[in-house]
Amino acid sequence: MENGSFISNAPRKGLSDITNLQHQPKVLTQDAKLLLQPASLGSKDYINKLQQENMMLMKVLADRIKVIELSGIELQKLRINFEKFQQQNLQLAQANNQLLLELNSGKDRLKALKHELGCKNAMLKAIKSEGLKEGTNKYGEAGESLNKEDGDYKPCNTNRRRQSKTLQGFV
Repeated sequence: MENGSFISNAPRKGLSDITNLQHQPKVLTQDAKLLLQPASLGSKDYINKLQQENMMLMKVLADRIKVIELSGIELQKLRINFEKFQQQNLQLAQANNQLLLELNSGKDRLKALKHELGCKNAMLKAIKSEGLKEGTNKYGEAGESLNKEDGDYKPCNTNRRRQSKTLQGFV
């Protein structure tokens, strides 16, 4: 039984060991390893090493701050460009909508004009066909009937030349 109870307690102990870990192992650089061995170095050497490491860390920190500042400036430029592109996109979208409205309006107008033209053509066809049916009697003798109706019969002077428009202004 003791053996069975020991086995049943083993998983609990393993779980408690995992949950009670406070620190995970850190990866140490060689400089950090040297710093952890202060007993082997003299106190002045140790202080010099700390100062050198401090200077190195200050340089790294300054470089990182510089990178962060440059990244911030670059990010600001990108934001400004993004806003400009958004404005341009909005203007292009508005212009596109305006052009589409004009295009649709033009299409509607063209459709209406085609309909009107079709109606006029149909009307002209009807008049022509009506004129052909009835017009042979009525208009077939058109020259005679018009002349008879017109009491002042004056023959046209077909030999007369037309004056040019430039000469008409001077005459």
